[in-house]
Amino acid sequence: MKVLRATKATQGQRKSDYFFCREGELVYLALACDSDTHPDGGCGCLRGFGGMETHKACTTAVVVEWPGDIHTYWLEVMKSMIHSKWVKTKGRDKTDPVDAAELVWYHVREVQAVADDLEPGTVVERRGRRAFDVQPRAREVGILTPAQVKRVGRR
Repeated sequence: MKVLRATKATQGQRKSDYFFCREGELVYLALACDSDTHPDGGCGCLRGFGGMETHKACTTAVVVEWPGDIHTYWLEVMKSMIHSKWVKTKGRDKTDPVDAAELVWYHVREVQAVADDLEPGTVVERRGRRAFDVQPRAREVGILTPAQVKRVGRR
């Protein structure tokens, strides 16, 4: 299965690049806040990949072959979401289990939409709701919308 890992490769091609992850950690397309309306403005959510271990972000990721299957990857994303408090397992604000599962599947499918058609070693950057191959920068990679995720379903 192809997934994304944080990489410093191509960092600095844009003035707005940043790298706060650990090199090589698994990443997904970070959740974007409501205040960030342009990829190069605001807090940087619309250009970030979220680190699944450090819970920090970066603007470049590399496509890699991952030895696990989609279900193992789903578990890694779920663990990250719980640890970073995007999914709450206790208390009054406990996340509905179905909502939590759908959120995780959404992130898994987003990574698949970016990585599946690219060769391992391809470096991508995020620009809003899209990801781009930065080698060359012109190739656009589609990102799934929530409606598309529901149509794709679970494997």
